[in-house]
Amino acid sequence: MLVHLNFPKKMQGGFTLIELLVVISIVSLLSSVVLAALNGARTKADDTQRNQIVGEYVKALALAYDAAGTGSYPDTGNNTTMYCLGDYPTLGNYTSGTCRYGLVGTTKNENATVLEGPTGITGVKQFLPSLPTLKIVIESATRAYQGPFYQCTSATGCSTAQIEWYLQQTNQKCIKGATYTPYSWGTKCVLPLN
Repeated sequence: MLVHLNFPKKMQGGFTLIELLVVISIVSLLSSVVLAALNGARTKADDTQRNQIVGEYVKALALAYDAAGTGSYPDTGNNTTMYCLGDYPTLGNYTSGTCRYGLVGTTKNENATVLEGPTGITGVKQFLPSLPTLKIVIESATRAYQGPFYQCTSATGCSTAQIEWYLQQTNQKCIKGATYTPYSWGTKCVLPLN
């Protein structure tokens, strides 16, 4: 007696459509998780860079203070107005020498005395020749901040001053000595110089 065993035919290689869709769904889910994590890391890196740039301006302002020998920071001639620290090129509707502050169309100007220094007194540019600028911090579709911003806070001369800048993340740490105000869209940092 002869027994015949029926073995199934060898399956041809490949995946079914359902299997392919499941794999594509899993890959898509994992890539979106990774991209979200990378975006958070990028924002944190941008905030770290903002703090580092402000730290460079603090050092340059301290050197300008010492070089002046007058017991004052570079004077803006106005203790109620903030000025941009940096070298701002023409950007869209904004003219060169201005940076964004608040509502669209609202800008702050650079101050030549702070950057270049008055006759016989050195300004920030002598100690920080590249004059870096900060990446724009977006509050909303109608508001954004760039900076950093410099302001003399004393009524006569500039024996005290402050630097203000913004970070994109909420409750982000500012540099040492600065106070911060958290907002739902980011953090405001203010560092008094005295």
